[in-house]
Amino acid sequence: MINLYYADIKDWDIEWVKGCLKESDFIKLQPIKHKPTLHLKMLNRVLLRYLFIHDHGIDEDQILYDYNNRGKPSLKYFPSLCFNSSYSHDLVVIGIADSCQFGVDIERIKHRADEDKIVESFFSSEEQACYRERRLVSQYAFYEFWTAKEGVIKALGKGVWEADIVPEVALMNDRFVLKSSQGTILDNWSVVFHPIHKEYVCSLVGNRSDIKVQLSCLSPEIVYDSKLRNYG
Repeated sequence: MINLYYADIKDWDIEWVKGCLKESDFIKLQPIKHKPTLHLKMLNRVLLRYLFIHDHGIDEDQILYDYNNRGKPSLKYFPSLCFNSSYSHDLVVIGIADSCQFGVDIERIKHRADEDKIVESFFSSEEQACYRERRLVSQYAFYEFWTAKEGVIKALGKGVWEADIVPEVALMNDRFVLKSSQGTILDNWSVVFHPIHKEYVCSLVGNRSDIKVQLSCLSPEIVYDSKLRNYG
């Protein structure tokens, strides 16, 4: 089971969010100059801390991160507790699961003049063919493929520039699947989409043949009342 949580930044008091950040959080976030992105990342870090404490019983002082050489984080003292986050426009999405390698990605749907250029640059020839096939039946084909590709890249802890060395996103009987470089269907991986909001496409890619997802909305009232430690 993967627990998938989402929150809308418009609902939150950003000053309260800032007050819950540690000095180490501000150091990590310092390079981000775009204020809307900074606020989403702030909220993401606070909500992760809340979920680790209140849903998984982790002491706040034990929430320390390690990072791989691509910057993917893991919990230093709880490496089997897997988590991944994404954000777009107003929404933050967080997935948490025990011992399940996965990646989550969300994108707000909007017209993009560069869709074809992105497809040609980052999609394999088979992915391009599957994308064109999917476009005949889904107006959101670009976002479905793009978020699925981001999901598998994040699941494997790679960078987007390494899209050519990760499993391909393909279609089989109108179902999204992953294929190895040899063209074999990876039956132990799944691609699922969650309708969090009609203006967004959200994908989750994980190393389970049948991923079960529990979706929850994180409301400010619940988190505010949790007495999360405030450092402000």
